[in-house]
Amino acid sequence: MLSERARAREAEKLAKKAMARAEGARRFRGLRFWGRAMVIYFSYKKAQMYCALAVPLTADEEEREALKRATWDEVHALNSDRLLDLCLDLRGFYLKSGQFLGTRSDFMPPIYLEKLGRLHDAVPPMAPERVRAVVEGELHGPIEGHFTHLDLEEPLGSASISQVHKGVLIGSDEPVAVKVQYPGAERVMMSDLTNLSVLASFLQKFELNFDVLSSLRELSRQIKHEFDFTYEARVMDRMRLSLQNHVREGELITVPSSIMATKRLLVMSFVEGQSLASIKRGEHERFSSLRRRIGARLLQTLADAWGYMIFGEGLFNADLHPGNIVIMPEGRAWGLTGLVLGLLGLNTPKLRVGLLDWGQVKELDVDSRTRFARLVIAISDGKGREEIVEAFKGLGIVLENPDDSDSIEKLALVMFDTKPIAGLNFNPFSEGNVLKLNSVKQYPQDLYFVLRAALMFRGMAQSLKVEFSLADIWEPHAVKHLKDYKKHRLSAAATL
Repeated sequence: MLSERARAREAEKLAKKAMARAEGARRFRGLRFWGRAMVIYFSYKKAQMYCALAVPLTADEEEREALKRATWDEVHALNSDRLLDLCLDLRGFYLKSGQFLGTRSDFMPPIYLEKLGRLHDAVPPMAPERVRAVVEGELHGPIEGHFTHLDLEEPLGSASISQVHKGVLIGSDEPVAVKVQYPGAERVMMSDLTNLSVLASFLQKFELNFDVLSSLRELSRQIKHEFDFTYEARVMDRMRLSLQNHVREGELITVPSSIMATKRLLVMSFVEGQSLASIKRGEHERFSSLRRRIGARLLQTLADAWGYMIFGEGLFNADLHPGNIVIMPEGRAWGLTGLVLGLLGLNTPKLRVGLLDWGQVKELDVDSRTRFARLVIAISDGKGREEIVEAFKGLGIVLENPDDSDSIEKLALVMFDTKPIAGLNFNPFSEGNVLKLNSVKQYPQDLYFVLRAALMFRGMAQSLKVEFSLADIWEPHAVKHLKDYKKHRLSAAATL
């Protein structure tokens, strides 16, 4: 029989071996990432050199343009598969980055949008036995002691950190959604961020004209909340009540309510409907029908909700993508019948939008909201270049040329509004990239998720073929915030 000291030594040896295996796996994972990332990068550099050096030798201009298009189409097709494979194989933060790129219809080639769209809610799921192990570990007992039914075989959706299953709790007939975190997801995600920071530093130095590193630092700071489902439950319940009190006529925002939460398991109310991602992946005609009928209303509803969260609550969902948006036209018929009738245009008196996944949220302090409110009002009111430039500089953005008012105004409009501007975009690889006019040397970390939300709205507007102004919809919320801010300051001054 082993002594206490011998058992302790044996346990220490096993722990060291486990740590060594984990470190080896982490390094191997890093090598796999860099190997694949460099293949993608250099294939684009090769295509770039071919178009710059070999194509001009062709005499006919029409033939030159055709050769360029064919070259880029071929390299996009090849690398979209490579990037999708990288995201699905390595998962972690690479998958999350792919989700973001899959929403950027404003600059990503269509074939990338098609391939990366799968990452929003259709990632290959964790095996049922692993799901059972996580659930029973968090419940400290068998699933059958809490659920009359829990579908472990076919999740409702799976993404970068977790997957969601449908179940029914004992003592209830109502369905629930059960969110299960992948084992080891936090460790993997933080390791991925280290690799992406190195890549971002390289791209920022040689390819991009934007402070990408500040964005990654903000992601590193915020992402820890995503791995604590008790935090997500608290935020979700707060925003459900808040958004219920803020509804526009004829619309309804639905947020799930938490029922049970541990660090790696969240049981919540089930939101009926269909995600925008699954509709986009489905029949083209069906998505076109939805886009024509409710595309503008959908974007206005979402933009209004985000404007209210940013300026009214100072807390907003920072993971806006089609997989987290559930659409259900509300009418006389409910369930699948109501949804089908609604999509056919026969049953749409109201628009009901469900907002899922509250793990990644951002809290903005009063000063940040106030500075951003001034910029939104300047853009929406069309006050002119001077006011827009002053408000943009007030955000704390450091530019290569701070005296170039023309480029600063264009930066503000492209970064924080969604109205198209002829010849300009936020595509880092385009000749019309607004950052080529004036590089962003330093971007305030606290406002990264605000910019991310604005860019995602721009991407969705492109996808839905809707022309609208995000600043115009956010302006009433910005005005109200400034009024409340001034009242608070006057009140505080009166008490001195």
